[in-house]
Amino acid sequence: MTDQNTDRLGANAQVLAFAPFYLPGFKGGGPIRSMAEILRALPSTVSVLLVTSDRDLGDGQPYPGLSSTVVADRHHRIYYWDRASAKSWWHLSRLVVGPRFELLFLNSLWSPSFSMLPWFLARGRLIRTEHLVVAPRGELSPGALGIKARKKRLALATWGRLVARSAPVWQVSSEMERDDVRRVFPSADVVQQPDSRGPEPMDLVESGPEPRFAFVSRISPKKNLLFLLESLRRCRETVTLDVYGPTEDAAYWGRCTAKIGEMPPNVRVRYAGTLGSDQVQSRLATYDAFLFPTLGENFGFVIPESLSAGCPVVCSPHTPWTALLDSGCGTVVSVDAPSEWAAEIDDRARQGVTERTEAKRRVLDLYTSWRQTQAWTAGIEQVLARRSVGAR
Repeated sequence: MTDQNTDRLGANAQVLAFAPFYLPGFKGGGPIRSMAEILRALPSTVSVLLVTSDRDLGDGQPYPGLSSTVVADRHHRIYYWDRASAKSWWHLSRLVVGPRFELLFLNSLWSPSFSMLPWFLARGRLIRTEHLVVAPRGELSPGALGIKARKKRLALATWGRLVARSAPVWQVSSEMERDDVRRVFPSADVVQQPDSRGPEPMDLVESGPEPRFAFVSRISPKKNLLFLLESLRRCRETVTLDVYGPTEDAAYWGRCTAKIGEMPPNVRVRYAGTLGSDQVQSRLATYDAFLFPTLGENFGFVIPESLSAGCPVVCSPHTPWTALLDSGCGTVVSVDAPSEWAAEIDDRARQGVTERTEAKRRVLDLYTSWRQTQAWTAGIEQVLARRSVGAR
């Protein structure tokens, strides 16, 4: 953001944000990192009060020492809300009811507690704000809407219509997500900004004697691990896959484990647990490809993390990274046919150590060149600057 636009925001623009999950959590995936990038990038003239859960996705226990507390993060404040505590609700009301905020930012569309509740409080004037920004984080992609489709159609006809009538600004991270939003809300006011420039590239880690592949993501239908496992059953070469990620959907994970039990002798699949966000890049650096048949990503943080580690990406076409992958950083494969994925995996498994290492080196070079061209400004800044200019 330019200094001129920063000056227009005034000495202290106050933003109220709600996000279902935040640091130190990591199981919520990309939306956590998107929110962290926003707070890190905002200038000191913009202060955010972020209301988030006091525990990570799927956890029964809160973060130690954080429930019902406000934590300072530079010029921002993070409130870790314990929804089971009456005292925490009272504390929340003291924080958000009364003060005036320039903008209300919702880091999800569907969350009852972190999207719907603050929206209704704002409509009832209990939260005092002039502007609303909604970041759907891929929730309006065809792949996401196709999961529990009937329930989501009903939600769009009710909750979605209410949100649309409040004329929010929709923050999206790619042209693909912009099209997803406007497919559902044709007249949507959209601000487009990538969620991140991507991490700094790391040094090359050469391939080992045997090809190794990884899947790193939340284990849920949208991430499409079951499809990948079905593809592996068709592989002819010797293949090793390590699966990392929280088992968000227990029923879906049960189907995955059953499929793992059906693997032929030449295919080995191992569940390797979860990775913290600070572990993903270094772990992916040790693999020869990241396999990711996702049904839809508005950004997909793990893709640039893989590329920054020199790990080629085999991916579905449902992400913003198709052009970079097609340039030599990986392969884009349709998720219509497991046989196509099996053929791509077999091709990579047949490569020797030198060929696999050179592929990793090429990925690092291409990613480094791409990253040098990227500029980044938080979408909140864009909205605030635009509103400020319009009010002049």
